[in-house]
Amino acid sequence: MINIYFLRKYVLFLSVIFMTFASAQINDGFTTGWTRRFDFGDYNQTTSAGVWTITNSRISPTTAVGVSKGFIELAKVNSSDLTNKSGGTLVIPTITKGGAKSIELSIMRRTTTLTGYFGRINVQKSVNGGDWQTLQTLSIDTDVSTNFVVPVNDYSDNLSFRIVSTSSANTTLVDIVKVNHSFILGSDNSTVCKDSPVVLSAQSSVPFNYTWASTTGGNLVQTTGATVTANPSQAATYTATGTYTTAFGTVTETKTISVGMKTGPTATLTGGGTIDTEPGSVNLQVALTGTAPWSITYMSNGANPQTVTGVTNSPYILTVSPEVNTNYTLTSVTDTVCNSGTTVGIASVLVNKTVWRENSGVTGWSNGIPNASVNTYIYEPYVTATNGSFVAKNLTVDNNGLLTVSPNTVVTADQFVNNISGDRFVVESDANIMQSSELTNSGNITVRRVANMAKMHFTYWSSPVSNQNLYAFSDGGLVGGTPKNRFFVYNESNDFFVTTGLNDAYSFRIGQGYAIRGKDSYNTDFNSPAPYTFAFTGIPNNGNLAYQNLKWTNADHGFNLVGNPYPSNLDFDALYDANSSLIYGTAFFWTNQQYIPDQQGSDYAGSNYAIYNRSGGVPSTYQDGVSSPVPTQYIKVGQGFLVQSMAGSNNQPLQFTNEMRSYSPSSIFFNKGENQKPSKDRFWLNLKSPSNINNTILLSYLPGATDGYERLYDADLLVVGSDAFYSINGSSKLAIQGRRYPLQQNDVVTLGTKYYETGDYTITLGEKEGVFNGEQTVYLKDKKLNQIINLTEEGSYRFAASKGLDETRFEIIYQDLSSFGVANRTLGSVNVIKDEAELIVIDTKDNITAVDVFDASGKLITSLSGQKSKEVKLSTVGFVKGVYILKITSEKGITTKKVIL
Repeated sequence: MINIYFLRKYVLFLSVIFMTFASAQINDGFTTGWTRRFDFGDYNQTTSAGVWTITNSRISPTTAVGVSKGFIELAKVNSSDLTNKSGGTLVIPTITKGGAKSIELSIMRRTTTLTGYFGRINVQKSVNGGDWQTLQTLSIDTDVSTNFVVPVNDYSDNLSFRIVSTSSANTTLVDIVKVNHSFILGSDNSTVCKDSPVVLSAQSSVPFNYTWASTTGGNLVQTTGATVTANPSQAATYTATGTYTTAFGTVTETKTISVGMKTGPTATLTGGGTIDTEPGSVNLQVALTGTAPWSITYMSNGANPQTVTGVTNSPYILTVSPEVNTNYTLTSVTDTVCNSGTTVGIASVLVNKTVWRENSGVTGWSNGIPNASVNTYIYEPYVTATNGSFVAKNLTVDNNGLLTVSPNTVVTADQFVNNISGDRFVVESDANIMQSSELTNSGNITVRRVANMAKMHFTYWSSPVSNQNLYAFSDGGLVGGTPKNRFFVYNESNDFFVTTGLNDAYSFRIGQGYAIRGKDSYNTDFNSPAPYTFAFTGIPNNGNLAYQNLKWTNADHGFNLVGNPYPSNLDFDALYDANSSLIYGTAFFWTNQQYIPDQQGSDYAGSNYAIYNRSGGVPSTYQDGVSSPVPTQYIKVGQGFLVQSMAGSNNQPLQFTNEMRSYSPSSIFFNKGENQKPSKDRFWLNLKSPSNINNTILLSYLPGATDGYERLYDADLLVVGSDAFYSINGSSKLAIQGRRYPLQQNDVVTLGTKYYETGDYTITLGEKEGVFNGEQTVYLKDKKLNQIINLTEEGSYRFAASKGLDETRFEIIYQDLSSFGVANRTLGSVNVIKDEAELIVIDTKDNITAVDVFDASGKLITSLSGQKSKEVKLSTVGFVKGVYILKITSEKGITTKKVIL
């Protein structure tokens, strides 16, 4: 399209919007000798001689509609040359039509010099330089545009027009002539995404009516109008056909637009991995094709879509931090060209961790209850008494967390324990921390132990953590604490407790036991202890540990004070099995049950040791009404105990391993505690003195034991106290005796007793397990009185004894009563006990109604009746020494007894 403007005044303005033109020459026809030439092809400008000069120009390309635009201004040097000329001619230079189907002329007069006149002109054309032919004569008025369209389909490319004034002199000539090519302009060729809409447009200076058509797959939404929409499914060509009817004929013009099909972007998701730390993340990769930037949308486990925009690099690193096992999938991808694409791939993230934290106001596990394959993190307070025991792979307690392992609960860390803040991990008394691997722990924890103590009580301690200062454990040297000279280690060579080597910098050593007296602030009444809480602080011990080193002087010594080195219970049987070439299979536990001076080289005496071996455990000597726990194979946290080493063990390490650790509710801490024991074929016997002092022994029948003496199953009475009770095997006085399994009916076990004073003593059958708890009867044979007592049925046997040692009077037997040829009733239910000045007659079953006493000649010496009591006392004042026969009448019958005074 060409626009030509002639201004009557001083300026000529040329505006150009073109498609394809040859060089153009413009002659204004108003003055002679002036020619202006423009070469639009390469934007060169040449000016011939004349009175017009260039005042402003711009010719520049643009790609907006595929043409170039520009303008040039010409100013008349001498305005007087602009005179009205009758017959003046404006020649529009030769134009190469460039495929145009029509040319539009627009003629306008801007000003007039003579009032009342209007211009009259002829519009003429010339083809290939031929004669001028008038197309139309026009009358034009001021500021009124006169247009007409000339079809040029049938003309060659070299076509010229001119405008000839036919007015009389002084008639104003036209000021503006605009010549338009009628090319259809419109959308450029383009490339779009499949199924993406495309807007197509056509435009022209001629008011065409447009119809549209496409090749296969073009999918036009509309087929008429200057602007239409299509949804191509493949590459397509669109054609716009414009038609316009004039007085000179119909003008038809076409425009083709090619639309290519662009492949949409793709996104391929790869990667995955495992998260086992907190915080933790995994990097996934998204490989992208297309034109950056991209937007991608992904989902986790089919939900919670997340969109990432502005992605400029491929592969894109997608960092994820799921709390649970998660499968990630891509759901969409777009780029700068396409709003849809193809997504491929799935990435799986395995979460091997769980965090105790608050989420939306609720505290709980982020990934379910932990197990041995899941690392566990405590980010909020956790109490096992409330929330439960648990097992973890690795266990970490955060600065903001607090783990409290409550009594009788357990937390198991299969590998390591890491406490970030020293005061955030507490193991209460009777709680356990279990581990199986040998990894090193980090961070201090606090392990508490409740002990019943009075000021003068000693307890055997052992630390479950490293770097616990010895004196700090019991406020050593402080006001109200334990004096520093009351912290002891054991001297094997002389069986004394000493303070050798202890100082302010000394810390508990692994696997070593220490005897520590109560604090000065504790109750001074030895028999009135109170519970106090002690605390060990340090890194929890774990893995393979060793007590350095065992000591052995000779067979009469070899006692070493060792201890449980773990923050969990210790299986003594497992400890012995791993060290059976170094120690005997018996453990001795100090109990503080009685205050009896001069015990074993220390301030204590008597049988204050509870004893355990493979046969079972027996308590220390105790008084009625005082709890006396029986040890089992499981040794509690913080507990020290004595073992006896063997020849050849001197300076050898006592080995501890995680395999010896156990969480068992049957363990006892000595001081005092409750007692539970696993079942075996065994029973306990108790001897009670007139002062209500109790001594207990154990007889056990178990696989591996023999009827001979074996340290694994037999335990010597460590000290024969003022009152003592033991079984005898050869020369050994045994607190525990293991016998051949299974029980033989003809088995006989000899008992030994030591009496501190003359008086009435009682032997009682205590707890029974295995066969003794049902089918097998236990009998006590009193060889002195020729009595056999069914302890299983009657429970106990009361008898008189004189001060001193007796190892021949009593035996335990298992034969049925009928084999002795005596009645069941007379053997066990009626007894006569001699006291200093009286006889005590006891019927354990029935009430006694009468007692008659005869001398050896049959003379009645005295009688007593009407008592109706199970116990009758007869004074022997005035009786001479000799043999007496007692006729004892009960509600069920008559029994005779012989007594020697």
